[in-house]
Amino acid sequence: MKGTLNARRRARELAVQALYQMDVAGVGQEQALATALRMTGPDEALPEEAAPPDEIDVAYAERLVSTVSADRPRYDALIAGSLANWRLDRIGRLDAQILRVGAAELANHLAPKPVVIDEAVEIARDYCGDEARAFVNGVLDGVARALEASGEILS
Repeated sequence: MKGTLNARRRARELAVQALYQMDVAGVGQEQALATALRMTGPDEALPEEAAPPDEIDVAYAERLVSTVSADRPRYDALIAGSLANWRLDRIGRLDAQILRVGAAELANHLAPKPVVIDEAVEIARDYCGDEARAFVNGVLDGVARALEASGEILS
């Protein structure tokens, strides 16, 4: 079971990396995923238990990137509605991609709410630092509450 969770975590990381490339470099989805996958490997900045590239759920990463890309304005609106005294264009691009992946998972019922939020918080910690954890947690909790209030997900 741990291997599966780890493979799924690495898929989320791959999706965040690909979405970041698409945002910053303007490359297409296929190229961004290929580049992110090629660059995935042993990295001292990642936790020791990180899955190697051959243990990434690549299909799930592709699904996340496609899902975010297909309806990004919807996810941005959900995120923006949960930002207290911030605008989406003022947060870091990497933080924004983590939030988009989490919002897409929540809105499309791809994983249970606690799993989505916990995974996003851990990815934020690994890639953006400890201070990003509370921010990502609060925003995605707000997204989940908004989706619950609209009846789109159950609490």
